Amino acid sequence: MAPVTCSFCGRNKKDVTMMISGINAHICNVCVSQAQQILQEEQTNKGKKADGKFNLVKPVEMKAFLDQYI
Repeated sequence: MAPVTCSFCGRNKKDVTMMISGINAHICNVCVSQAQQILQEEQTNKGKKADGKFNLVKPVEMKAFLDQYI
């Protein structure tokens, strides 16, 4: 029987505190912690981006800018 390893990082079950088993994959507690950090950062960044402020450029200004490259 092959040793159980994390499908994300490859750590062996004996090298981690906990291994969560799915149908066709495993994930260790270290990868779960990293995934949780990523989710928290994404939620924080999402809040910063949702301020609704856009720098809208008038079509005339956009055309003038693009015409520089003709």
